[in-house]
Amino acid sequence: MWMDCEPGSNSNCSSGSELDTDTESGISICSSSASSISGSCEDFCRASRGGYDPNRKFTVVTYNILTDLCVKEGEYLYCPPENCYMTSRHIAIIAEIETLSPDIVCFQEVDCDHYRHRLLDSMRQLGYAGVLHNRLDDQGLAVFWKEKSFELKQQKHCLLHHLAETYIQMSDLTMAERAVIREAIQHPEAVLLVRLQHVVSGSQIAVANLHVMWKQLKYPALQALQTAVAVNELTDFSRGYDCCAQLICGDFNAPPNSISYTLMSRGQLGPNSLPEPLTSKLDDPIEGLRAFDLLQVLQPAFTLKIPFKSAYHTTLNAEPPITNCDEAGQSYRSELCLDYIWYCPDSLDVCGVLDLPPVEAILKHTALPSVDFPSDHLPLMAELVFK
Repeated sequence: MWMDCEPGSNSNCSSGSELDTDTESGISICSSSASSISGSCEDFCRASRGGYDPNRKFTVVTYNILTDLCVKEGEYLYCPPENCYMTSRHIAIIAEIETLSPDIVCFQEVDCDHYRHRLLDSMRQLGYAGVLHNRLDDQGLAVFWKEKSFELKQQKHCLLHHLAETYIQMSDLTMAERAVIREAIQHPEAVLLVRLQHVVSGSQIAVANLHVMWKQLKYPALQALQTAVAVNELTDFSRGYDCCAQLICGDFNAPPNSISYTLMSRGQLGPNSLPEPLTSKLDDPIEGLRAFDLLQVLQPAFTLKIPFKSAYHTTLNAEPPITNCDEAGQSYRSELCLDYIWYCPDSLDVCGVLDLPPVEAILKHTALPSVDFPSDHLPLMAELVFK
């Protein structure tokens, strides 16, 4: 179901609410009491309160769809083969998108063959146009938009280690120290940027689709660096266009207690600005460089140029408990919140977010993907409005 924000507040409708219908918009509205809705995204209902100009609203989904390249032999053994590979999962993923019907979709882990031979055609049939950045490891990024809702004005992609090079050059590091950092950040991660114009209102928005390195969460400062340079590139990308809103979505591979999340929620990061629970993580070695040193020597990179807010935290006063759940390549089940929709409050308001299924439904078949959920991540969705 939709969980909603009243304009200027953080209130929300609780799960298990009764649904009324807004006769003007034709959209369901949350009110008190009734049975809880659970299960896959096809079971969710749409609900939104009034108070915002409907001609300035739009919806966005971020979704890591699990490329088959990441399904290694001997992994995901809890998932039946017919539910494990994209040959069958594709149909369920497209069904979710058709049900949710977002105006903008940010996919992560899109391999080139899947995009060209199935995904692009399926999305076109639903009224979307799209662009792909095919990463060097073929875990690509794709952004789609409804052609009746948005028009593409500009697109760009950047390798994150190329963006970090600017800050390395600005530092007082020795050549040897620079070489250590360059080697540590030499990864295929990238950010895909699009600038879209809203057909009805004429407003423009710059959208960044990001997939940060995983590495079993062992290198939090490197993850924060990738996040920071991507966000600041989004800001630069939108400059020169009056009132261009900014939105960054994706798989940040960073739980809410991480350095990256602290950076996004506070707008800056430094050895003296971290909450106490994070300080112990700063002693972990990062390819010959301590995280504490990285935060210190590249301090300008860890200051965002504009503020951002999480759509889910703004609406629910908390992030979802789980957006990723699997046992791939590890001896334990990962139950983490790693995916986010971050918006710039200077140009956007959040109207509501899609409530995710209960933990019991997610864990019903051990982990994800499963017969009920076609990826090891859940799709997040937010309704936003141009200010």
